[in-house]
Amino acid sequence: IPEYVNENGVDYAQTGRQAAEHWEQRTGIDLWEFVDNPPDTGVVFVYRTKAEMGVQLGYTVHINGPDGYPVANEVHIVDNYGTQGPLLKTMMHEFGHTIRLYHLPSGYLMYAGQPLPDGVTDDEVLAVQLYTAIPNGIDMGVYDETVPAEAP
Repeated sequence: IPEYVNENGVDYAQTGRQAAEHWEQRTGIDLWEFVDNPPDTGVVFVYRTKAEMGVQLGYTVHINGPDGYPVANEVHIVDNYGTQGPLLKTMMHEFGHTIRLYHLPSGYLMYAGQPLPDGVTDDEVLAVQLYTAIPNGIDMGVYDETVPAEAP
């Protein structure tokens, strides 16, 4: 997360680290590692002006490798937040997209509108725990649905 403090004194890098730590504390899973330089694989934050972002406060672009598996995410965040609280919620929401969570109804952090709740809900925690327990690329086509014979 690049260092950036906007004209309102909002520290974007610090807030981004808090957002990631919230997900990790709630799920009990180490989801991200912070590095000094933008990685080839992983998550990169990009700060954009209000004019560039339009009505959006943030969005995430998923980048897949040649094999179709996810390799990187670009998180775009508007650069003019007035206070840390709303930025923290937006960053937590966008971090959720980097885990490949999609939009949910109102009341969830992954809601596509406002207001966002203050943190990750129990249902979202469970979804991430289940999602990370399943290996990427699992082929459900080979799953045998037949009932096994009872053991003697």
